[in-house]
Amino acid sequence: FNQYVDYYHNELLKNESYSVARDYLKKRNLTKEEVKKFKIGYIEKNPNFYEQLKKNYSGQTLVETGTLSPLQLWKALSSNPRKCLGQTVHPVKAGHPSELIVFAPQKTWTPTPSTLKSLNYNTPWLGQEIKGQVIAI
Repeated sequence: FNQYVDYYHNELLKNESYSVARDYLKKRNLTKEEVKKFKIGYIEKNPNFYEQLKKNYSGQTLVETGTLSPLQLWKALSSNPRKCLGQTVHPVKAGHPSELIVFAPQKTWTPTPSTLKSLNYNTPWLGQEIKGQVIAI
C-alpha cells in the first residue's frame, strides 16, 4: 500500500504535466507542506497507466488493494491493447459473434497437467495454488 501512496504522491510533486492538479490544491489553500505531510497524490486517467504499474505490481495486487477495480484491470488486459495497436474494439451485442472469457477472480485452484488446456506444461505456476481462474471461454 505504501508503495502506491508514494508513487501517486511523487507523481503529483514531480510530474511537470500535473501543474493543473497542483494549482487546484493551491486554490483550495493547501500548502506544499500539507501536501507532503498527508502524502496527497494524483494520477491522470490514463488507459496506459496499467503498463506503468505492472512493472512493479501484479494485477491481483492492484485489484486487492483497490488501486484498480476488476473492470479496470480487465479493460487494461483486454480492450486497451487493441486500442494501442490501432485495432477496432468490437462491442458485445446480441446476435453478433463474440469472443468471451468468464473469469472468477476469487476462485483458487492449482494448475496440474490434467487441468491445463495447453499441451505444453511450461509454467512457473504448475503445482502452486493461485487465485483467479478462467472458468469458460
